[in-house]
Amino acid sequence: MPWRLLEPRRAATAARPGPTAGHKVAVDPAAEAVRRAKKLLFSPAMWRAEQQHTATTGGGWLLTALQDNLVAKPITTPHGEFGYLRIWSFDVDDHQAFLTETIRLLERLPERGLIIDIRANPGGLIWAAERLLQLFTANPISRPGSP
Repeated sequence: MPWRLLEPRRAATAARPGPTAGHKVAVDPAAEAVRRAKKLLFSPAMWRAEQQHTATTGGGWLLTALQDNLVAKPITTPHGEFGYLRIWSFDVDDHQAFLTETIRLLERLPERGLIIDIRANPGGLIWAAERLLQLFTANPISRPGSP
C-alpha cells in the first residue's frame, strides 16, 4: 500500500503572534493538522482555492473569503428551506473579520431555521467563539465576576 506524507500548513487566516496574542487561544494543534489534512485529501478544490487565495462556490456553498474557518449554504428538506453554517475552526487571526463574515453569510441564508455544525472543530481564539455566540442570544453573555 503506497504511503503519502502530508504536512498541511496552518491556514493563512490562523491566529499568529501579535495583536491577538493578548486573547486566549484554545486550539488542539493535532486536531487542526488532521482537519487540514482531511481537507487536502477529500476536498482538493477547496484546498486549491485557499492556496490561490480565491474562493469556491461549488456544492451550493456561498462565496466566502474565510472558507477554511466557516462556510454556509441553504439546504432544502421535506420541512422547508433552512440555513446551514459549518464552523470548521475558530483559529482566526482577526476575530472582527470572522464575526463580520459570519454575519454576512447568515444574512444570505433562509430565516426559517439554522443548523450550526461544529463537528470536529479543534478550537481556536476563544474571543471569536464568544463573540459569535452573542449573535444567537438576546441577552449579553458575560464572564464570571464581570458586571
